[in-house]
Amino acid sequence: MKIRKILALGLAVVFAVGTLAGCGGKEETAETGSEGENSGDRVLHIGGHTRMYPGEEEAWEAAAAQFEEENPGVKVEINWQGSFDDVAESVQAAKLAKETIDLYSCGARVIQNSLAPAQICMDMTDLVKPYEDRFVEGMLDSATVGEKVWSIPIGSSGTCSFYYNKTMFDELGLEEPASFEELAEVCKVIKEKKNITPILQQGSLATYWPMWFMETYAQTTGNQSVENVEAFLSGERTFDTEEETEAFELIKQFFDEGLIDSNSLNTDSDGMRAAFSQEKSAIFFGGTWEYTNVEEVVGDSFEIGVFEFPSMVEGVQAQHGGGCGTSLFIPTFCNQENMDLIMKFVELITRPEYAGPIIEAAGPIIPSIKGVEAQGSTEGESNFIQDINDNHAQHIITYLDWVWPSEINDVVAQAIPAVGTGNISAQDAVEEIQSTYERLVTEGYQYDWWSTWTDEQWETVTPSTIPESYA
Repeated sequence: MKIRKILALGLAVVFAVGTLAGCGGKEETAETGSEGENSGDRVLHIGGHTRMYPGEEEAWEAAAAQFEEENPGVKVEINWQGSFDDVAESVQAAKLAKETIDLYSCGARVIQNSLAPAQICMDMTDLVKPYEDRFVEGMLDSATVGEKVWSIPIGSSGTCSFYYNKTMFDELGLEEPASFEELAEVCKVIKEKKNITPILQQGSLATYWPMWFMETYAQTTGNQSVENVEAFLSGERTFDTEEETEAFELIKQFFDEGLIDSNSLNTDSDGMRAAFSQEKSAIFFGGTWEYTNVEEVVGDSFEIGVFEFPSMVEGVQAQHGGGCGTSLFIPTFCNQENMDLIMKFVELITRPEYAGPIIEAAGPIIPSIKGVEAQGSTEGESNFIQDINDNHAQHIITYLDWVWPSEINDVVAQAIPAVGTGNISAQDAVEEIQSTYERLVTEGYQYDWWSTWTDEQWETVTPSTIPESYA
């Protein structure tokens, strides 16, 4: 199809990914064991992708030090390696290399879409019961698939918003836009008065584009996007209907009206934040998790504001993808003799005094652990946090990339800029998504994977023991 040619030739460079890094850590052998085993200590192995926020590593190290103090004779070895986007490959590589990892910290999406279906994650349903009341209501929902809990959320619930230079808006007499027409007028004024790019997107990172589709598709489906995707993945409807096509065409309007230009296709997160902080752009669309990094580069230069994705379909409420991102799961290739240590650490890491610094490093908007306060000690931050909680958070639905498989997400991510720049049509895009799904089904994909597991498969993900409560 045309889309395959365009994506292969035109977008390969834009969305090329680096060499995948395997999960680090020493392979243990019968002769040598781990360093801790040689010294007579028990060792708890914690792994995850490289930490992304200042102070995050230190917060984990402080929790590990406290755990060692409370459990004499136990060592905690932490190994952060690889990127956020390479987690599935890193964990699989660690398993094949017969490494031991007792707890792994990563994003919830890869757990839902890849690791749990691949029997990489232990069923934590019974393990976490003694600690359920430590989580903010609804937070464990993002860790639950097929009525089983596969991880625990140690982070902040995120969603998507437009960030903007509020100081510049005030200077130009601009109000937060509620509709696409209002946003287009705002961008027109910014172009005329400031001669800068109104909206600059981190478009060289393919993973950010599906957030746009989640917004427009929520509107074209009349707020039934999650239900429609679940029906699509279950084979009950196709993905090449008018609703899907219109969702792509609405995104194309941002390109057609000049709100987004080709500069966004070659801009990464650092470039986007730099342009925003230097007032070379006025607006960008991103996750609430980005606020800490944006605030750091902006400093006191100007005040930051946020507004919701604009209404593009009359009479339909805007909805935004959301869920608690950073999670902790138990790999099925853990040392099951360490299950008591694993759950003791879970108990410690869900105490607000230790979860707090980890969550706060990312600038928590809606923390997952009770007793951890949302960021917002200064007046400017308070306005931002209040706006998110009073408005954006009221319209959160599940991230679609937590529902559909990664192969579908990849096609959506690549199709959006291709449609936006006119290299393919919206119809080409939805047909490619539909054909990708059909191919996955022939290869054995099943949305409700848990419903057909054998007793042997369930045994693989079931803990050999359920330790006593350490609460």
